[in-house]
Amino acid sequence: MRDIAQEAGIEAGSIYYHFQSKDQMLSEVLDLGVRQLYQAVSEIVRSAPTSSEGFRKTFGLLIETHLTYLLTDSDFTSANIRNYPMLSDETRAPHRELRASYAGAWGKFLNDAKRAGHLRSDISTAVIRQFILSAMNWTVEWYDVDKYPVRILAERMSKLILDGMCPHRKADTEGLKLCPATPAKIPDPDSKAAKTRAEILKAAARVLRDNGYKATTLRKIAEEADMKAGSVYYHFNSKEAIVDEVLNAGLRDLLSGVEAAVRKFDARTIITPR
Repeated sequence: MRDIAQEAGIEAGSIYYHFQSKDQMLSEVLDLGVRQLYQAVSEIVRSAPTSSEGFRKTFGLLIETHLTYLLTDSDFTSANIRNYPMLSDETRAPHRELRASYAGAWGKFLNDAKRAGHLRSDISTAVIRQFILSAMNWTVEWYDVDKYPVRILAERMSKLILDGMCPHRKADTEGLKLCPATPAKIPDPDSKAAKTRAEILKAAARVLRDNGYKATTLRKIAEEADMKAGSVYYHFNSKEAIVDEVLNAGLRDLLSGVEAAVRKFDARTIITPR
């Protein structure tokens, strides 16, 4: 409570005049975090046009609204997304109905779009809704609003998702091209240096998985790898360099798995001429 009072620029005793406990304050913060966003999204869904192009524009607006509240406009929303998963079931219980209503607003929008033929018939709206909300909520851990406007993130995310879930149309990839990172010089894989780098990356992946990007430090990575921080700096000059390699390794593993699945599928479906 003392930290909250300092942030608000008031005496700690003044907080107790308005709130009986930290739990009461937390409950109101969580409620506002979703309620404000729910009201904004519900209004967009209610006024959504029914045409295919109208659906795409509305979808983009919904994405931008969610990301804007989460990343720049509402400390209540970001506080909700960051803290809700870590709370006890008892603390979360009063907020489940409102969160379900918010997810329901997205569900209605997607279901209406599917019935109108704006989504592919083989798409599960429940799955795609969960995917969209989870993908947006995770941005609070990695997106740097000081480097790129939220509007750009929203546009790119909208295009990527729409091109995957809508009936076939030429993908609009303008603005989606990524600049490949300059490949790092990797030592001989059998050398001691290469093995140490590999151990650091494995440790970093575990720390990132458990703590998220912002809470991950080179010191934590060194502790997880059971080595001194100086050893980490010898192989990587920054946390960002480690994260880049961890992400690239994850994508390579995913790509290898997908390619293997595709090859296996192709082998089963090849029709041998008679």
